[in-house]
Amino acid sequence: MKSIRSFLVILVILTGAWLEAQGWDLKVTSLTRDGARIPDATLLVARGNQTKQESVKAGDVFPEGVVLAVPPRVTLTLASSNGNTLTLLPGTRLRLSAGSGKGEEYGLEEGTLRCIVKRALDFFNVRHDSFQAIVRGTEY
Repeated sequence: MKSIRSFLVILVILTGAWLEAQGWDLKVTSLTRDGARIPDATLLVARGNQTKQESVKAGDVFPEGVVLAVPPRVTLTLASSNGNTLTLLPGTRLRLSAGSGKGEEYGLEEGTLRCIVKRALDFFNVRHDSFQAIVRGTEY
């Protein structure tokens, strides 16, 4: 009986590690300019210590650690692997700080961010300067 319990504990640990390793990302779901849908837009994207302009379209995926800067007149909507939605309004700069099957954390560096949190799991945090919003299953 003890060996079965040990096996089940190991199986749960390995399954959790496998699920965690499956990755987390944010997918572009829509782009608009002045309220009208557009197929793509040029955003300033920082990956590590490199920042460059990139053409972004619906379906593009961003991992944690990336910083996105939305240009004037453009609104970017993203969906996380956890089913949460983020809308970056024109002029917004957002750091995708951390994400996993356990939760999400963002750094709002500038602008306005609208979040619809459907599945926060253990955490959903948005930091801005010394302010931090901690949310569970709501919209703000």
